[in-house]
Amino acid sequence: MLRAADIDPDFIKNIVTADETWCFQYEPLTKRQKKIRVNQDLATVLFDSKGIFHEKFIREDQTVNADYYLSVLNCLWNRILRV
Repeated sequence: MLRAADIDPDFIKNIVTADETWCFQYEPLTKRQKKIRVNQDLATVLFDSKGIFHEKFIREDQTVNADYYLSVLNCLWNRILRV
């Protein structure tokens, strides 16, 4: 990669990466109740040198499976075709 960056200064601009993280949201049910409802969402973010170009959130009750990742890869593929 270093060699490619030395040869082509625009090489770095073509790198795309992704990150996933769990996002937690705490909601007290009422002032008197001590239980707290917790929502978890999985955030998948794709970005390049220009910034974020795709973000997808999936609720904790949904399944993260091959179909989910195929939809993320399709978005990545569509981005590559547009560039």
